[in-house]
Amino acid sequence: MMEKPCSTLDLADASGVSQRSVGRWIFNNSTPKYDTACKAAKHLNRDVDELFVGIQRK
Repeated sequence: MMEKPCSTLDLADASGVSQRSVGRWIFNNSTPKYDTACKAAKHLNRDVDELFVGIQRK
């Protein structure tokens, strides 16, 4: 199944963060807070652990 394209702006809006923050996740190996990571994973229809390996659950 093909997935719809998702821009950094789309992901930022869905996660409640700036587009710059999403860029840091992608290009700088930055890790968001757990609740933000969950929003991003839900938007992408992925498991949070699949997207952010070793994320701290709080």
